[in-house]
Amino acid sequence: MLSNNRSRKILKRNIHYGFLTEEKLPKVEFIEHNLTNESDWVITGEYKEFAKNHCATVCAANLTIFFRATRDDKNKIFMDIYKYMGNGPKIDIGYAMKKYFKDLDYDLKLKNLKSPGELKKSLDDRKPVILLLAGSLINWHWVLVTGYRIYGDEFYLKIVDGWHRIGRTYYKPGVGSKILLAIQCGLNKKN
Repeated sequence: MLSNNRSRKILKRNIHYGFLTEEKLPKVEFIEHNLTNESDWVITGEYKEFAKNHCATVCAANLTIFFRATRDDKNKIFMDIYKYMGNGPKIDIGYAMKKYFKDLDYDLKLKNLKSPGELKKSLDDRKPVILLLAGSLINWHWVLVTGYRIYGDEFYLKIVDGWHRIGRTYYKPGVGSKILLAIQCGLNKKN
C-alpha cells in the first residue's frame, strides 16, 4: 500500500500526454496536411487566476478561432464561452459548445469518430477534430486537431494543446496518453 504522500504525488504528477515538438519528430520525409496556419491560440495560463481545469473551455475557444465564428478578440471569446462551460474537468462539452455557437447564429455539428482512419478522413475533409486525452486515470486534457503528418506508416496529429500559443505540437495516437473521445466538428451559418 502506498503512503498518502506517495499517492498524492502519483496522482498529481506532471502529465505531458506524449506531446512532441517538431524537433522530436522523425527526421525523414513526410506527408503533411494542415487545416490552418493560425498561430495565436488561447492558452490555459492566461486565465489561471480565476479558471480551474479549463482546457475544455480553451479548446472550445480555439475551435471558435479556427472557424472564425466571431470577430471578437481571443480574450472575449474565452470569457464568453467560459460563461457556458465554466470550470472543469469536463467530459461532455458538446451541449455547451452547441449552445454557444447557436447564440452566435451557427449550427455546430458534432460526430464521434471511432478510428484513426475516420480521424484522418475528417481532417482530409477539412473538418477539425477535438480530442479528450487521458494521461492517467484522473488526468484528462482537451486539444484541437488541425492537421497531421505521416512518416512512412507512422501517423502524428498536429494539435493545439492549450499550453502553447503556436500550434506546432504533435501527438502520436496512443503514445503517452489514450484517446477517450474524438469528435469531428462542422459549422454552418444559420439562415
